[in-house]
Amino acid sequence: MNFFDYLGDDLAFVLITIGTILILQGHRRIPLQYARRVVGRRETQGGSSYIPLKISYAGVIPVIFASSLLMFPATLGTFVGRGNWIGEVASWISPGSTVYQVLFVTLIIFFTYFWTATQFRPDQIASDMKKSGAFVPGVRQGKPTQDYLEKAMNRITLIGAVFLALIAVLPTIVARMLGVSSTISYFSAVQPC
Repeated sequence: MNFFDYLGDDLAFVLITIGTILILQGHRRIPLQYARRVVGRRETQGGSSYIPLKISYAGVIPVIFASSLLMFPATLGTFVGRGNWIGEVASWISPGSTVYQVLFVTLIIFFTYFWTATQFRPDQIASDMKKSGAFVPGVRQGKPTQDYLEKAMNRITLIGAVFLALIAVLPTIVARMLGVSSTISYFSAVQPC
């Protein structure tokens, strides 16, 4: 490799890092308005604010869960050996193989939705908003607000899950494009070696 190849690799590494930080810190702002209140003889405007819905609500937890789940058959195959069906299955889903990458992406997307569904509580948020007199402009309080928040979170969770999966398999893709093993590529920080 010459100087420009190293420079290109370093630039790609920096851009991937910046993109990852932006997505992990990014959020969608759901605008809120507060009902008018009468204080004494004066009517006051309640003001406005927003609810930040994170693009990657689950963070990197799905990558950890997916890689841990996929490492289990490989570990089991190491103990059992290659002479039986468990060893064959373990060799099919060894890190770097196409089957492993497809399962890895699928599990990351699944665990992103699973984590978000268990941790994000739109019913609680809608209830708290109703108690404080807040509402989303154009959406009725209560169940319609809950449905709106759930739909908005599902949309941005898809974007976050796909980006997280892309970042997780990018080391293998880059290593294949460069013709090197993903175990020696410095992009493989997310990938289990």
